[in-house]
Amino acid sequence: MLRVAETTRVLFCVGQLLCDQYGSTAPATVNFANYLHRESDIRERDDTCLAPPYRILFVGQLESRKGVEYLIRAAARVRTSSIDVEVSLVGSGDLQPGLARLADELGMGDCVRFHGYVPFGRELLDL
Repeated sequence: MLRVAETTRVLFCVGQLLCDQYGSTAPATVNFANYLHRESDIRERDDTCLAPPYRILFVGQLESRKGVEYLIRAAARVRTSSIDVEVSLVGSGDLQPGLARLADELGMGDCVRFHGYVPFGRELLDL
């Protein structure tokens, strides 16, 4: 990454951490979020995290570096405390079958939902 930063005119970084780490070697650096939304897309919801079941949404590739396994394990621990929690996973990846098995093994099969890839739009925003 450093070599790319040194040889580019403009370095686009996803997040401040990458800008801080590599931005000083590029002539120009742009920090941007890896999502797009309009203000009108964001709305208050009265069904999320105000009362059980508490809903957790993950959007991203199902790969080991994302830590989805830990999210499922943490949700299982929360559930053993008699706190109703649901986990929605949006994304795809090679880990999906193993994550589904893990959810079943932890007794979370009924509250961990795999939605697969959902493109940006109303369906994703509704999740």
